[in-house]
Amino acid sequence: MNKSNCIERLTVQIYRATVDTDRVSSRIASAVKHKVQNLNLTLGHENNKFMLPHSFSAFESLNELCLGLMFTLHIPSELEWYNCYWENIKQISVAISTLRKLRIKFEHFSVRYDHDMKLQIDAVNLLSLSCRCNPTIEFIPVNLTSVVDASIDLGGLFPPYDLYAAQCVVELLSGLSNVKSLKLSAATLQCFYPRKDTLNLLSTFYNLTHLGVFSSHPENTSEVLMDILRKTPKLEVLEIPGVVHNYLGGEDLMLNSVPCCFKSSLNRLCIFNFYGDEYEIKFLTFMLKNCQYLGDIKIHSSRHLTADAEKLDDVRNQLEDLGPESCVI
Repeated sequence: MNKSNCIERLTVQIYRATVDTDRVSSRIASAVKHKVQNLNLTLGHENNKFMLPHSFSAFESLNELCLGLMFTLHIPSELEWYNCYWENIKQISVAISTLRKLRIKFEHFSVRYDHDMKLQIDAVNLLSLSCRCNPTIEFIPVNLTSVVDASIDLGGLFPPYDLYAAQCVVELLSGLSNVKSLKLSAATLQCFYPRKDTLNLLSTFYNLTHLGVFSSHPENTSEVLMDILRKTPKLEVLEIPGVVHNYLGGEDLMLNSVPCCFKSSLNRLCIFNFYGDEYEIKFLTFMLKNCQYLGDIKIHSSRHLTADAEKLDDVRNQLEDLGPESCVI
């Protein structure tokens, strides 16, 4: 071990015995120095408590980590989970008072949809959260009132649009109700689509000023987005991935329940993948009519519109006629 500068694989396996955590930590610290690429920790006594050493955060060479633990794992500093595969794990708890940024990325194969798993996050000083995983993980947010910005993408390739998934999304978002900036994937919004009644359980985002929805396929998100906008009374900036036919959801209905931020605070709108079709122009007309403080609209043309010079000019002329002097399009 000391003769080589690099170690490809290190395995530590202790079954049915008390773990000498100091010796295990010493092995891990040595593995960091020797640039271990594959680390397997299998520690099997339920009465043990084990904290990853501080040197673990400098493990830049690590490509694969396999943890087989029967007890609570304590993590000492900031944290990023990327493509972890969880098998036979019921609950993970993250309790780090010094944590400032947390990034979680589990691909669709990391946790099976039929696998009940809970992830509790207790980080009183957390400022930024980025989460990308399937919606069947039940997040238990604890003391996340300090989070300023969050990016949530819950969906996967074939997300289960059922009551359980919708409840999981509500629980996570409600725990982030103090955020100022929030980005949501269309897949996250689609979790609500068959169970829109669960949106009534969603907390109001009283501090939210910037909301962005990202996706190349915004279908089935319009009604849900409008419901969420009714819970953002101080929203100033709205970014949407495109306009779909049913965004207004029936103009008469929409006029009777316009989100209050339209009348009081929304001042910037950004639309991506704009085709210049009639329903999109109608949507802009509606926004200009009902958003009293809207002063800036940024429109990103789709490739189809950009390639059609004649239609592009026509759309520009229509937008010039739409916009009041107080709003720059």
